[in-house]
Amino acid sequence: MNCKEVKDCLNNTLLNLETDSKLEFFKLFDNGTCTEINKFVTVKNEQCGTFTAFGYISGCPVYAYYQDISLNSGAIGLKAIKKIENVYKKAAENGMPVVAVFNSNGMFFNEGMETLNAFGKIISLSNSISGVVPQIAIINGSCIGTAAILASLADIKIMIKGGEFYLTSPEIIKKADNNSTDLKIGSSEFCYLNGLVDFEAKDYAEAVEITKNVFCYLPQNNLSVVYPDLDFTESDIKDNSDVSAVIKSIADSNSFMELNAKYADDLITGFARIGGFTVGIIANNSNDKYLTAKAAKKATGFIRFLDAFSIPVVTLLDLKGFAPLFNTEILGGEKVFAALTQSYSEASTQKITLINGYAIGSAFVSFASVASAADYTLALPCAKIGALEETAAVELLYKEKLLKGENREDLEKEYLQNECNAFKAAESAIVNDIITLEQANKKLAEVLDMLSGKRVNTLNKKHTDMPL
Repeated sequence: MNCKEVKDCLNNTLLNLETDSKLEFFKLFDNGTCTEINKFVTVKNEQCGTFTAFGYISGCPVYAYYQDISLNSGAIGLKAIKKIENVYKKAAENGMPVVAVFNSNGMFFNEGMETLNAFGKIISLSNSISGVVPQIAIINGSCIGTAAILASLADIKIMIKGGEFYLTSPEIIKKADNNSTDLKIGSSEFCYLNGLVDFEAKDYAEAVEITKNVFCYLPQNNLSVVYPDLDFTESDIKDNSDVSAVIKSIADSNSFMELNAKYADDLITGFARIGGFTVGIIANNSNDKYLTAKAAKKATGFIRFLDAFSIPVVTLLDLKGFAPLFNTEILGGEKVFAALTQSYSEASTQKITLINGYAIGSAFVSFASVASAADYTLALPCAKIGALEETAAVELLYKEKLLKGENREDLEKEYLQNECNAFKAAESAIVNDIITLEQANKKLAEVLDMLSGKRVNTLNKKHTDMPL
């Protein structure tokens, strides 16, 4: 071929490669532009069912790959795995996040054991960069079997309605297990409700929008920082009627982004900004002021994610303790709560607690104690802080008064007023300061600024033996 023939051939090839799926993939990047990697890889004279590229998402440089169900049913073979493997290796070398878009009916079985081994290499690479760079998975259709394991390794998981996300076929589960559910196992509704994914999107466009919003809160890697947004506006909401109102009151205007909203909704987790600083918020939302085992697992995972990328943890504490339920014991309550307490205590990122309600006994020790957990503890004037909640305290401390016929409710009020309050705690330096809700945004921002240079030296060990 002469130079002109080569140029014409290349142009024609490039035109043929611009499929609808590839254009959809490009929408993930800022302005729809990116640099595709290994674009000419083919399988049986057809395009490989996986696209790979690098570009920017919300200004953050990322590597990404996309499984195209329209090409070879999105089947993953050795060539596709080689492309994906390259993405993880380059992400590790350059400290860049990985975004994976899953939609495939499985693997090329005619390539046999080699494919299984190669898929194992991808899982190993994903695990090696866990906690080093953020990983986001978008489930855009079928994500089943081994692919489901790979997607589950991501830090943030977004699932589009109509997709399938499971390890074992729902039909096999139905035959093997008589338990039934109104929701289809593996559906986006099922996965969102059970905490298997963090977000449920109605379509690919919404999933892309969620991804871009998430990257506004994340650093590029574990050695970089999220710079404060200096163009912030303090929220004009100052309401403590419920925890959602408190979150909106302390966070910058319209900055809160909730994760895992349907799973364990007695605990709220999400990203926010306070005084321009990016933070992760954990807030109890239970009516009875007790933490369930599911909520504890939800908080544990979020804390470990925030700590991996040095994102400060802001805890809104309103807890009497851990839920005294039979179901809690079935789930191994002591181990679950111990894991949560350990993850919070072990986290070396900045940790600030605002007590906006109850902080009783072990709940205070786990989340608000400056000796074992928080770097700085604040309380609203209405906070109730003590070793015992009022019901138990009256039984133990005011037993004689009860026997004399004094009113239980009056005694409980007396205990809360005299012994179990924010000012009593401040007198003993158990809390660092008492503030009003109107002061919270500014005060938290000051503390975040003060703690921004925090450094922690830990004992030399492989890892903590967390009670999982």
